[in-house]
Amino acid sequence: MTGEVNIKETGLKRILCFIFLIIFSFNIFSQEKEKINYEINSIEFIGNYTFQSSQLETIINSKISPIGILQFMHSFTSFGAPAVYFDSLMIESDISQIVNFYWSKGFFKVQVSAKYELNKNDREVDLKFFINEKQQFVIEKINIKGLQNIYPHYLKEITDQMTIDTGLVYSADLVNENKNHVLTYLKDKGYMLINSSEPFVLIDTLKSTVSIDLEFETGKLYKISEVRTEKSGKGKDLIEDKLLHDLVSFKEGDDYNFYELQKSQVRLYRTNLFTSAVVSGVVSDTSANKVPILISTDVGLLQEISPEIIFNNRDNTLNLGLGAEYTRKNFLGNARKLTLGASIVAQDPTEIFRNLSIKDTTLFGYADARISLEDPFIFGKNINTRFELYTTLQKRRSEYNATILGGKVTLNFELPRYTFFNTLQTYWNLERTEYIFRELELSDTLLLRNHKISSVSSIIGVEMGSLKANDFLFPTEGYNLTILLEDGNSLLYLSDKISNYLKTKPPVYYKVKIVSTFYYPVFPSSNSTLAFKVQAGHIQAYKGEEDGISINQRFYSGGSTSLRGWRDRDEELAPDKAVFSSDNQSFDDIEAQSRKVAPGGFFNLEGSVEARHRIIGDLGAALFVDIGNTWKNYSDFRFDKIAVAGGIGLRYYTPLFPVRVDFGFKLYNPRTKKNIFEKSDGNFWSDSFQWHIGIGEAF
Repeated sequence: MTGEVNIKETGLKRILCFIFLIIFSFNIFSQEKEKINYEINSIEFIGNYTFQSSQLETIINSKISPIGILQFMHSFTSFGAPAVYFDSLMIESDISQIVNFYWSKGFFKVQVSAKYELNKNDREVDLKFFINEKQQFVIEKINIKGLQNIYPHYLKEITDQMTIDTGLVYSADLVNENKNHVLTYLKDKGYMLINSSEPFVLIDTLKSTVSIDLEFETGKLYKISEVRTEKSGKGKDLIEDKLLHDLVSFKEGDDYNFYELQKSQVRLYRTNLFTSAVVSGVVSDTSANKVPILISTDVGLLQEISPEIIFNNRDNTLNLGLGAEYTRKNFLGNARKLTLGASIVAQDPTEIFRNLSIKDTTLFGYADARISLEDPFIFGKNINTRFELYTTLQKRRSEYNATILGGKVTLNFELPRYTFFNTLQTYWNLERTEYIFRELELSDTLLLRNHKISSVSSIIGVEMGSLKANDFLFPTEGYNLTILLEDGNSLLYLSDKISNYLKTKPPVYYKVKIVSTFYYPVFPSSNSTLAFKVQAGHIQAYKGEEDGISINQRFYSGGSTSLRGWRDRDEELAPDKAVFSSDNQSFDDIEAQSRKVAPGGFFNLEGSVEARHRIIGDLGAALFVDIGNTWKNYSDFRFDKIAVAGGIGLRYYTPLFPVRVDFGFKLYNPRTKKNIFEKSDGNFWSDSFQWHIGIGEAF
């Protein structure tokens, strides 16, 4: 009997347990079903007097949920963004992020709290952070330790270049910047293994000051024992070790210099021979105070064929064409590069379909062929040299044919470190142009028919650059400065004095052009920036007449990188068109007349401001305002001749370059002296609107 009772009791217990599990599971399911996700509707910061709320929003993990249309797009495309739901457990992390940020700026007494309000009807939450900043701490003392064994003049140079000073407001970024400067400086002086611990910051809450200890371990002063090479890739057997040794800027017995290693790595990449190139010291093989250097490279394909589709709106007309380029790397050895290229472009190809024929009167555009040879060495020096020959055939409707033949030699020099200018390029361009005007009526009394005009030009130029922006594709801070100096036709003038072979005497002139751009981050994210451009240029003839200077060498306004409310070389922009006569004409001015574009001027002044923002992923947008114009001479400058354009642009950032479309409006037209709000005499869109396609940012 006892056994039967135990069996029954055991069975009953199992049934009860089973029922309990079902009920428990049901309750859990019910709870999960009842769980409601709340989207973050707003994030507000209260008491942040020093920093903007938009800046603090980039620091915390909690984010405002995107608008409905973006959520909808994200549900079936890669565009848009998903909903962001509130997580109360994230608040403490957000508070810590804000506190750490304030600490890094010297607010060591900051107090942060948070509060949230639920809207059950809309299933939204409003999040608020309350900040009590209190006072900002200043630097009282800086101690640099561990450098007692280096050369005294090294130590003096380090202390002279320190940007930390007593009395300055504490900034963690400033401290780390100075620490990294010391590390970089001594690595360049041979201290390969130098390292530093985290800066020690002693806080005095009574005096609201901090004392900073920067401690270093220098290690040994190293020299280079040998230079090793290591090659991989498909073309490794075609690249000699000697070439790698020639490309680097150091040799056995030199002091270890981290900067020279970096510079050598840039040289290797610049040849386009390698898919990867690393130059580094082999720490594991150090002996005494000597270290071997390893050049590790992966050699890519030495022959490439690159097809190209050409699509733009130059001259405010659709241009469509094809191109191809063949590149032979390491041509005849020594890292030389041979490039052959050709392209053909039809301007306004829709004309073909409208007339259903390909005739001389309907098809116009240009064909281009080029050959170039680049050599990283000349005269035994690391001077990158480029030799180029080119020919271009142009056709403008039934107006004219043009043939351009030219050659160009370009030298790129390496500049020492810590110089203001970090790029230097010189060049010489020799070009012959021939125009044949079939039939062109310039005035009631002037008709050109089968009229041939030819000219020769020679330009010697120097271009210097100080490129300090933090990024090539999407700069958010820093600046770039470019100065261009050109001499036109002085060599032709001197040679003609000797041989007297020129039928038409070209003017001798100089040209100066300065372009400066500045970039400022809107807040510490890399998604937004304000960009500014200032440009000025002047051309002055000192032998002959300025009207004889080629239109391609003159200044002009309008286009995708200038005043974007106007087309390229728009005839509405000053200076006014030249007066043509049978006894005073240049082919450039005739071309300007035939194309209804401005003949260009000799004084240029422009400025631009552009707000750029990456919206989602690789998509971006921009708001811009452009001002400026071109004048016949600087003495003709007038404020009422300054044109103003504004608009909006779209950007798509590819891995290589941004592709942009800009929509510009004429806010003020100096030709009509009307602004955009005044009634137009004709069609508003045709009179006041232009669009542009471009590769790369406008500036």
